[in-house]
Parts: sequence; structure tokens; C-alpha cells
Amino acid sequence: MNDESMRKLLYMILSAAVLMTAASCQEKWTSDNELGVNDTRLNIKTTDEGSFTFCVYSGTDWTLAMTQGEDWLIPQTRSGKGIGYVEFTYTYNPGTSARVAKFTLKASTGKEIEVFVVQSGMTQDASSLTDFDLL
Repeated sequence: MNDESMRKLLYMILSAAVLMTAASCQEKWTSDNELGVNDTRLNIKTTDEGSFTFCVYSGTDWTLAMTQGEDWLIPQTRSGKGIGYVEFTYTYNPGTSARVAKFTLKASTGKEIEVFVVQSGMTQDASSLTDFDLL
């Protein structure tokens, strides 16, 4: 392998490593908060079924409780300790309107975070709902 080929290979490997790190949970979360998330609202801009991974940052034990939309948004785990991932699956949305699911994360210290997930409908995009619409 010549030097140019070696440089290209190294560049590709480093680029892939940077992308994987940026897309995953932060491994060394440093905060005094006992519970944190990247977003408290997620928009699913398709009516199709699928899945996504949600990151939970914590320095303690935490639980997840579905409070709305459990019939179409299904968490694969409901508890964890420290930094963790929750894989969610969601079903096809046959309706015309966007639909809303809600779950609450709760740390063993009592801190709670409410998260909304909005999935597009056949004629209404998830991002068209305002935060006021979610209440």
C-alpha cells in the first residue's frame, strides 16, 4: 500500500470514528445534575414504523414511565443506571393528524423530566404542532 492510499484509509477511519462519537451518548458526562437528556421533544417526520435510540444522562438510577401513547411508542427498557440508552419502536400512523406520546424519566433522587414524541400523520407534519399543542 502506498503513502497516498494509507492516508486515505486513515482519513476514512478517523472520519468514521468522529461520526460515531458525535452520534452516540456522551461517555463522560460531567454535571452536578442527577438527570439530563439532549431533547425534551422529538419529531418523527414519517408515518411509517421504525425505531430510534434515546440517550439518558444520569449519575444515579432512573426509571421511564409512559404517560401517553404507549399503544404506538414502545420503549425496550424502562430503567437504568448512569448514562444509558433507551431503544424505542413506533408503529405506522394511519391517521391524518400527527400523534403525541409522552414519557417521564425519574431519577432515584426525585428529579423528573417529561419528554414528548410527535409522529407525523398523513396530512399533518409533526413539526407543525407547537409546544402549546402538546399540553
